[in-house]
Amino acid sequence: MTTQAQTTASGRGFAKQSIVKVDLSAYLPRRPIQEFPKKAIVYSPQNPSDSLYLVLSGRVKVSSALGGGEIAGIVHKGGLFGEPALVDAQHRSDSAVALDPVTLMAWNRSEIEQQVELNPMLGVALFRYLARHCMELAERMKTMVVHRTNERVMLAMLQFARDAGVTMADGSTRVESMTHQTLAEYVGTSR
Repeated sequence: MTTQAQTTASGRGFAKQSIVKVDLSAYLPRRPIQEFPKKAIVYSPQNPSDSLYLVLSGRVKVSSALGGGEIAGIVHKGGLFGEPALVDAQHRSDSAVALDPVTLMAWNRSEIEQQVELNPMLGVALFRYLARHCMELAERMKTMVVHRTNERVMLAMLQFARDAGVTMADGSTRVESMTHQTLAEYVGTSR
């Protein structure tokens, strides 16, 4: 685990806060790799999953079927999705779709529980990861209420740059491309 100072949106300004960034792959056992092409459905309410997924490469769009299918998150390399599998959610309403060709590893609930018993630090790492994720979602919800659309787009782009941006030779940060529709869904507006 490494500690990084990361910039997050706070009201109208930006506040620096230390967030522990957890490398979960260091704690989870290797599993067979699953590959999905761009736009492939990883899971959906019609094709549910009982697994927690780790993104090894690419990006995955996780959406909620409740409401209008809002984007719950865009998960990048090193991120998890499918957390409802950990609480035995039988009637899942979320879906996950590959935004890029993606490489994933997956574990079901009993495998995760068994690994936590063998290595309690996995439990601590999962707790830290999920707590960080909850804080980011709370900040994102606040952003939806407080900021206008153009500000939400700017803050989303800053978040993408922080989470998965690549620093270029000139000091700028490159963010992977995404469609206007995906960005609009992410910030809670229409294109």
